[in-house]
Amino acid sequence: MSALRAIAKVRALYLIGLSAAILGVDYATGPYVQFAILFVFPVALATAAHGRRIGMLVAALLPLIRLWFVHHWQLPSSWVIEILDAGIDVAILVATS
Repeated sequence: MSALRAIAKVRALYLIGLSAAILGVDYATGPYVQFAILFVFPVALATAAHGRRIGMLVAALLPLIRLWFVHHWQLPSSWVIEILDAGIDVAILVATS
């Protein structure tokens, strides 16, 4: 079995689990340590297994969920900076999906 066929069999549940695990670690470490670089893995798996549209959807959702974490943490930072950071994350992930 080729590597691409093996990736294509990745179930959506595994992608959701991987995304949830990365978001869980990101949330548990708090607002000052970001694991946004790890978002590349579920985006790459989603794109390879389910196509570009699903990969782009995952690429857009993960940084937006992290933006909700920032709201939940109630940091004394600027919302403009946080929204720009999330927008840059989305743009990079979508461009590489």
